[in-house]
Amino acid sequence: MTYDGPKSFNALPKEVSVTGCSVDNFKSGLDKFLYTIPDEPPVPGYTARCRTSNTIPDQVTLQDRDARIGTLKNTSRLLQELSKNPR
Repeated sequence: MTYDGPKSFNALPKEVSVTGCSVDNFKSGLDKFLYTIPDEPPVPGYTARCRTSNTIPDQVTLQDRDARIGTLKNTSRLLQELSKNPR
């Protein structure tokens, strides 16, 4: 966890920030963000569209790439959820 924990934390979008907010606000933002990350472990037959890695940093990278080329709908859901409850 000494390597993966900080790497996962650093992959969080700027909307999920710990600066100047309460623990509850951070947890709420984190929950909304994690809701957009698909649960797609690399298990044959588990999902129709499985990624090679299910880690948060890799999923964030894939979401960013997919958002740029317009193939992922979850990214807009994250922005909608975060805009409902600004800090």
